[in-house]
Formats: sequence, C-alpha cells, structure tokens
Amino acid sequence: MGGHFCLYYESKEDLLEFVAYFFEQGFRINESCTWIVPQSLGVEGAKAVLGERIKDLNMYTEKGQFELLSHEDSYLRSGIFSPDEILELVAKKEQCVLKQGYSGLRSSGDVSWLQEKDWDKWVAYEKALDKMIPDKKITALCTYPVEKFDISKLFTLSCSHGVTIRIKNGATDILTNRDVISF
Repeated sequence: MGGHFCLYYESKEDLLEFVAYFFEQGFRINESCTWIVPQSLGVEGAKAVLGERIKDLNMYTEKGQFELLSHEDSYLRSGIFSPDEILELVAKKEQCVLKQGYSGLRSSGDVSWLQEKDWDKWVAYEKALDKMIPDKKITALCTYPVEKFDISKLFTLSCSHGVTIRIKNGATDILTNRDVISF
C-alpha cells in the first residue's frame, strides 16, 4: 500500500523539482500531503517557491489538503526528537486523513536540521517507519542534503528505505534497497 523513499539532493532546485512532482502526484490521487520543509527555506519560503511549481497550491492549502511544517513543529514538537512520538503522530495523521475522505497520506520531510546527537535515534526511527508503512496508506519521502552526511551515513539511511533516489549533476539514479545492500 504505502512506500518509503529517500532522496539525496545536491541543490535546492533539484529538491524543489522532485518534491513538486511528488506532491502533484499525491493531489492527483486525492491524498492529503504534508511537507516538513528544509531549514533553509522556512515555511513561508517553501510555500512561495513550491507555489511557482504547483498550479492551485493555494487551493490545496486552503482546503486543508496540503500542509507545510517546520522541523520544530513536527520532528521536535516536544523540544527533543522522540521517534515514538513521531511514529504515533504519523499513524494518527493517516487515520485522520482517511476519515476526512482522502485516499491516503503523502508526506515529505527534509532532514537538514538533524544534529549528530540525534543520529542513532533517527536511524531507529527510519527503520521503524519503514516497517510501519507497508500496512498503511502512507507514502513517505525523506530528503537529505548530501553535503550534510558522509557516505557511511548515506549508506545506513539507504538501508532503511525501500527506494533510494539520488540527483547529481542533473541525472537521477534510482536504487532499490536490494541494490544498495548488494553494492
């Protein structure tokens, strides 16, 4: 039912192009969409630049089908990163949007905010989310700026996602978890 993907990006333009397409596909199939935006954009900046790429974005926002959040209002709601709290929130959000008549939940979260002290908790969260999603109507795209993470961290993250997408120099590479593990 659901899917769990990660995107490694080098430029803001690559990120914006990909997430715009990701959300357009969600709107097309009547999913409720949420974007936890990169720190560098902020909520208002993200809305402005995405609005240039997605026709009728304001309509989706006004009717409650699209929501933009900062990492403070999502991953750090209680002031610290708590994987269990976030997993519970995701599960409740999915149930809520299904009751509202949406076909599922489509969410993308940028991880540019992640601190080294939260690394182990983040990896555990990604593994738990990957186990939870197949039984849900959730499509999740986790986005990572490559300059923030070394290759060993990127490899670890790839192992916790069904599909890894990398945009580099205008080219897009797509790997399944099996491709990454056998690499």
